[in-house]
Amino acid sequence: MKIILAQIKKLISKRYILFVILFLIIAGFIIYSNTFRAEYQLDDGIHILFNDDIKDPGNFAAINKWTEFSKRPLSKFTLALNFSLHQYDVFGYHLVNIIIHILTSCFVFLIILEILKSPVFNDQQPQKNHTIIAFFCALIFLAHPIQTQSVTYIVQRMTSLAGLLYLMSVYFYIKGRYFHIQHRKTSIIWYILAIFAGIAAFLSKQNAITFLLAWLLIELFFIRNKNNKLYKTFLISGFAIIILGITGALFWKGLPSETSEISRAEYLITQFRVIIKYIQLSVIPIQQNLDYDFSVSTRIWGVKELLSLGVIILLVGLAIFSFKNYRLFSFGIFWFFLTLSVESSIIPIKDVIFEHRLYVPVIGIILILVYGLFLILSRKNISFFILAMMVITLLFGILTYTRNEVWKTNYSLWKDTYEKSPDKARPNLNYGIAKLKQGDYRGALELLTRTIKIDPRNMKAYFNRGNVRSYFKDYQGAIEDISIFISEQPDFADAYDGLGKAKLHSGDFSGAINAFNRAIEIDSFHDKAHFNRGTAKMFLQDYQGAILDFNKSMELNSSNPATYNFIGQSYVYMDKKKEAMEHFTKAIEVDPTYAMAYFNRAYLHMGQNHVDEGFNDFNKTIELNPNIILAYKGRGLIYYWRGKYELAYRDLIHAQNSGAEIPQGLLKEIELLLLKQTD
Repeated sequence: MKIILAQIKKLISKRYILFVILFLIIAGFIIYSNTFRAEYQLDDGIHILFNDDIKDPGNFAAINKWTEFSKRPLSKFTLALNFSLHQYDVFGYHLVNIIIHILTSCFVFLIILEILKSPVFNDQQPQKNHTIIAFFCALIFLAHPIQTQSVTYIVQRMTSLAGLLYLMSVYFYIKGRYFHIQHRKTSIIWYILAIFAGIAAFLSKQNAITFLLAWLLIELFFIRNKNNKLYKTFLISGFAIIILGITGALFWKGLPSETSEISRAEYLITQFRVIIKYIQLSVIPIQQNLDYDFSVSTRIWGVKELLSLGVIILLVGLAIFSFKNYRLFSFGIFWFFLTLSVESSIIPIKDVIFEHRLYVPVIGIILILVYGLFLILSRKNISFFILAMMVITLLFGILTYTRNEVWKTNYSLWKDTYEKSPDKARPNLNYGIAKLKQGDYRGALELLTRTIKIDPRNMKAYFNRGNVRSYFKDYQGAIEDISIFISEQPDFADAYDGLGKAKLHSGDFSGAINAFNRAIEIDSFHDKAHFNRGTAKMFLQDYQGAILDFNKSMELNSSNPATYNFIGQSYVYMDKKKEAMEHFTKAIEVDPTYAMAYFNRAYLHMGQNHVDEGFNDFNKTIELNPNIILAYKGRGLIYYWRGKYELAYRDLIHAQNSGAEIPQGLLKEIELLLLKQTD
């Protein structure tokens, strides 16, 4: 073991750049190897699946796309590049996210390496072992389970990309300052790179706006002249420029707010508790949850609020007190609060807590932990420190891999979230929808009803419960639920389609057609609404109108065999057997497993005395779908005509027992014929 640890130390110390890059690449791909096929989750739908902007990178050629900062144009541009290469295949998106995370880990290493080269650490142990400390900070950042939401949740590339560019900006600033102090002309290049990286970070996500303050934090803690003195003029000028900039921005745009449901004071007080939770997750990342059930604090005088505020004040005091002798501790605390400040202060955000907000702030906590363990364990032998870091990294890597298993599917993610936040509306809703997609309608109904009980204004729950009620043939309940949804969201075509289907099944054909008309008015390309309106017209015996709708549905979606089948049925009612036969056959060509087309074609064959063809189609119907009972009746009759009375009797009895009407005289006749055969 001593030899192994000695070799690791030697590798890190002597060939650290190559070693770190290779190790982080290998470790990153191993830890996140089970995420490449993880499904789209939550806002992935809004930003990828249903976002026309990313369908063509050329959409970002216009300047105005890049001035809409709140829409995070750079992040969306990278999604557009992904889409141009991979369309809807999740693999490419996950690959890019993992690469971004590995690159960010590399910049964690580079920044801490540069920090520890500062004159403030001259002849101190951290500087002598700067490569090892920086390496393990980067490795733990890479393996930390809290990062799973930023890496595995595709759309949170906005967070990880902003984090990468934020750290690049800080690194370039440090290099620029070091070169500036040495009077090297190349310092201007580093400054320009720092500015561009910072702006790019801001274009990826707005919380990166603090990159300027991060520069000044670096300046205050680590940048010194040859006499180890602060550049006070530089600091004062920097703070003055930033303050003027903030004042101008507030005067121009005002203080932002994502929601009016939470006041600024309530949000700030709530964040006292949230910050303590963030610290716990950074140190002990257990019981992670996509959607924490975190209530909003309405007053500061609660026990939890006061205790949380007390801990925060204590940490800030500790940071100030330790500035001189334990600078990395102090820097880690200030870094944590600075990089968290936009999302955990007085700017109300609807969701008061999310794990991805820790992506960059957690670096401060990691630095404190690694530095603290270094001071404790390296006094006798640095091998103890290396061993401890390896164990922690391995443990975090296992926890991350395990957490990513939860992120693999909508069902597994929302099952986990529901189990941890059973009294919150969103986990109930999304777990219910996940159950619905898996065909567990009863479980979905229960969860969607729970959602409405928790949040009676949750319109998405009404819409989905309406569809589930239709499945259970509770058409009146479905109509009520979907009508509630429409009263709040009157321009959603799918809702009118669902309402129309419920009215269709309840026998209100005219009401159904009105609902389908509205769906088509909102979205003329809604193939299902055209199909369903055609079905309603069939019931009203408007077969020509039905065919027009079915044809339109077919134009919009030529892969639906039911459309061809229903056109065939309409032609049957119009006594156009040739056209009907063509469309039943086309339905089978589109989907050779579509049983109803075989069934309908079988009866059409029988009507034309094509008994052999009818027999073959009845056989195929039963093979594909044994629940089509009338197919047994049809086949049974053919067996009867062919003198195969035992087979005929078996099919006809099965049809009768399943609800089909079979002439009793026919069954008695077959029974007598069977007796004669026995005699």
